[in-house]
Amino acid sequence: KNKDLQPMTMESYEISYIHSFSYTFGRGSNQLVYFQNRANDIFHEVPTIGEGSLFANAGKRKVQGIENSFKARWKQINMLFNVSWEQPRDNNLASDSLNIAKIKANLLLDYTFSNQMTFALMNHYVSSVKTDALDASGSSIVEKIDGFVETDITISNRNVHLDKNARMGIELSIFNVFDVDFYHPQVRSSSPLQYKQNGRSFNMKVTMEY
Repeated sequence: KNKDLQPMTMESYEISYIHSFSYTFGRGSNQLVYFQNRANDIFHEVPTIGEGSLFANAGKRKVQGIENSFKARWKQINMLFNVSWEQPRDNNLASDSLNIAKIKANLLLDYTFSNQMTFALMNHYVSSVKTDALDASGSSIVEKIDGFVETDITISNRNVHLDKNARMGIELSIFNVFDVDFYHPQVRSSSPLQYKQNGRSFNMKVTMEY
C-alpha cells in the first residue's frame, strides 16, 4: 500500500468554431475544434524490492488534437462526416502513448423513403496504433496493430401503425458487412486476442408504442 499516493490531476482546454449554412437545395453545419488535455500523476504499477509491486504517481500524458464534424441535409438525404487527429505523449512527453489511435473517422449516409423507411450506411476508420501486448503464443511482443475500415448497414421503419393507438418500429442491422478480419486498436489488454473483433453479424430490434 502506498500511503503517499496522490489524486491524478487533469487540465483541459478547447477552442471551437461552428458555422451553419443553407442553400437552395439543403442546409448544413461544420464544427472545428482544437483541444489539449494534460494529465499529471497518472497511476502506474511499479515494482518494489523483492517480488512485490505497488501503485505510484509515475506518469504524465499530454494529448492535443483537432476534430472536425460536418453535417448536411438535402431533401431525404442526410450526411455526417467527422474526423479527428490527436497526438498523445506519455511521461517525458517525448514518446507516443500506447494503444491510442491518432486518426479516427466516421462517414454516415442515410436516405428516408416516403418519410417512413430509412436506409443508413456507416463507415468507420481507425488508424494503426503502437502497443506492447503479448502475441497469441505469449512469447513475443506486438509493437503495432494495423488500422481498419469497417462498414455497417441499417434499414429501419419506426412508424408501422398497428391501429390508431399503437405503432411498431423495426430495425435490421448488418455489422461489419464485408466480414473484415480486424483488431480494434482502442481496446486495452495484455493479449492481442482481446483486441479481436466480431466478424459479420446481424441484429434485429423491435419496439412498440401504445
